[in-house]
Amino acid sequence: MNCKICDSEKTKIWFDDKDYFTCLDCDCIFRSRLPTITTITTIQNNLKEKLGVIISKRFWSIVANQYVKYLKTKTGLKFKTAFDIGSAYGHFVKKLEENDIDAVGIEKAQRIYDERVTNKIKLGFFDESTNLDKKYDLICLTQMIYYLNDPISVLNNAKKFLNPDGFIFIATYSVISPFFKKYPKIMQGEANIMLSRKNFENLYGFKIIDFTNFRSDLFLERRKQSNVFNEIKNYVKFHFKQSFTEFEQGQISFILLQISD
Repeated sequence: MNCKICDSEKTKIWFDDKDYFTCLDCDCIFRSRLPTITTITTIQNNLKEKLGVIISKRFWSIVANQYVKYLKTKTGLKFKTAFDIGSAYGHFVKKLEENDIDAVGIEKAQRIYDERVTNKIKLGFFDESTNLDKKYDLICLTQMIYYLNDPISVLNNAKKFLNPDGFIFIATYSVISPFFKKYPKIMQGEANIMLSRKNFENLYGFKIIDFTNFRSDLFLERRKQSNVFNEIKNYVKFHFKQSFTEFEQGQISFILLQISD
């Protein structure tokens, strides 16, 4: 099985799961059979589903605050325009707007889009062939790049719509985290290709401005149990507790890219 990023033949099965491989040359982790990406059905009209959406929206609001905090620290957040790819409910777009940024976004999942918190996002896909009608100071791909079948081509396409001094902000899984070595199934089943730091360093036409790993207790607790009671308990906890802590072996990477000369 050749690596789906660098085409190396030096790959091996990742933790006894024949559906996932790791590359010994570029360190990425990839699914052997990439699925067809489709939209998700609309939300079911029952109490359990509605309660789950309410809790999920609260969490994404907390996460959006962390993204804004990071960008303020690393860039000063002095952007005029922003485009968010994979906006979920739109909390990040809304937070950027609250910071006087003309932000818009796109979300492919119908069931999530139907529950959006802002009208500044639209339903649709962004892939390697998408064309936009303007350029942006900030383009964001948060907790979504690992769903893509061809993340490098999507990043190259996004670069076409980035202003010369603009930033691409990415939040994604960290393939070096010992957490995923202990609990590999958390990543499996939803992720298609998890890029490594080496992959980002080797991106043609880009330069890394920042690469910081975080331990996200918020994500960790949510992944342990998937039920409404656990969601409510965690929401109460992280409403008062910091959800992200800078940690070299953390399971989430925040990355800032710019166009190289």
